[in-house]
Amino acid sequence: MLVDMEIPHNLIVSEGGEAIYIIPRKFEKKNSEINSCWSDISGLLSLRQEKYFKEFESKDVDKFYQDEVTFDGGAFDEIIDKIVNKFNSIYIIKSFI
Repeated sequence: MLVDMEIPHNLIVSEGGEAIYIIPRKFEKKNSEINSCWSDISGLLSLRQEKYFKEFESKDVDKFYQDEVTFDGGAFDEIIDKIVNKFNSIYIIKSFI
């Protein structure tokens, strides 16, 4: 569904397949200093150049993810509603939101 909507996302499966976490995000800009893949979002940050490693502070990383990776509240809620409705039409699920 997110693929059809052209929304990049990360999918994390845990609890032996009983828990699935879907993390929608924006497309990464080509000239971005920071990656927005799963490991980076989870805290294992990889920077594209050594100068960024020396210059960036945590507030810079936070700002990058807020501005470039995450959706604002309304857009995020809309995407989550679509995901939950789609899954509810197919499966019996528990929402942790």
